[in-house]
Amino acid sequence: MNTSSLIPRGLAAACCALCLTPVFASGVAFYAVGQLPNGKANSQIRDAVLDGDEIAAVGFATQNPASQLNPGGAGDTAVAWTLKDGLVPLPADVPGLTPPAVTRNITASSIAGRSLRIAYRSLTDGTGQNVMAALATHHRKDITILGVLPGMPQFSAAVAVSADGRVVYGFSADPSGHQLGFRWTPSEGMTPLGLPAGAVTGPPAGRATTADGGMVVGGSPSGPGGVGYVFRHGHGISALPLAVGGTWTTAFAITPGGHVIAGTGDSAGSPTGEFLLWRDGKVVHLGLPGTETGTNFTNFGGMASAGRVLVTFDNNSSYLHNGHGWFSMKAVLEGAGIDLSDWTNMLTFGVSSDGRLVFGSGFNSTGSEGFVAKFPKGYLLNYGRPAKSAAEDDDRDGDDT
Repeated sequence: MNTSSLIPRGLAAACCALCLTPVFASGVAFYAVGQLPNGKANSQIRDAVLDGDEIAAVGFATQNPASQLNPGGAGDTAVAWTLKDGLVPLPADVPGLTPPAVTRNITASSIAGRSLRIAYRSLTDGTGQNVMAALATHHRKDITILGVLPGMPQFSAAVAVSADGRVVYGFSADPSGHQLGFRWTPSEGMTPLGLPAGAVTGPPAGRATTADGGMVVGGSPSGPGGVGYVFRHGHGISALPLAVGGTWTTAFAITPGGHVIAGTGDSAGSPTGEFLLWRDGKVVHLGLPGTETGTNFTNFGGMASAGRVLVTFDNNSSYLHNGHGWFSMKAVLEGAGIDLSDWTNMLTFGVSSDGRLVFGSGFNSTGSEGFVAKFPKGYLLNYGRPAKSAAEDDDRDGDDT
């Protein structure tokens, strides 16, 4: 049985982090992150890391209660979250700026595991439309606006950061709305990734870079016709191999050493799409969870344990894949004793490279709320292992060598 429970949902939005009580069961902890004070019930976590024993997470919330954004779809303020501080807005380029009622999607997408540098996007004026890629450093005290690619409108986003926080990937949007990737470092500034043959748009996926920042993956998440790619610094960009009989791909995750890439694509056996891995360039078919008949071309997900753990979502459901098959992520949590009876349509955006944290958002009786779940080491890797099988799989902390 649970030894503690979440506070009543009606109070969660107004409470600070010190008021939040996590649910612990079977060594699994579940944290609902709450909302910004006086804001709309609309928060989400897009990345999380363990800083020692403490969780540091980033995502978005809705600060302006008059915001017209669709709940669960986007926020007007990038945020960081810890148990100690709760949700904290990241600095905007204009200090004290309140997001207007109509604001482009403002979110933090990635946090560096060793330096806690945060890749996000910042409002740069009061229109709510001029949004710039940004990097927060020194415990969120300093902000660097990364700018846009030459000739592009005033919109860009930073979505992935290397482990030391010194390499950032993101995209600018051209006048037609096509998203073109970039790489940024303090010494080199912003340089374009280019596009693989046949692609007209190709943003890097959230968090989808290697630990050293030397590689990033992405592609169009808009469906058939998409071209998934891998960019290697110093070598350029190339399309991922198609599955046999396939016509499209997209990629959403890469392991820290770069040997395994995860994404989706169609194939002769799955004409409506399936989940795929590329292990050193060779296509591995993962198929689909039992309740799915095709993919929604997601560009959100993450891997751990050298690609043997995959966490993603598809068609408003969230899934874990490991060596024992596909599993509902909500069932994984509920099987650990977590009471999620008030939560529906939980979307898991990824897993930390050590396999300890899963994060995302879901709908409950107050609206859309972000969450972080913490697991014991090896829990997700061994979930679903038959009771009479051999010893547990060895967990390799985020490495893929």
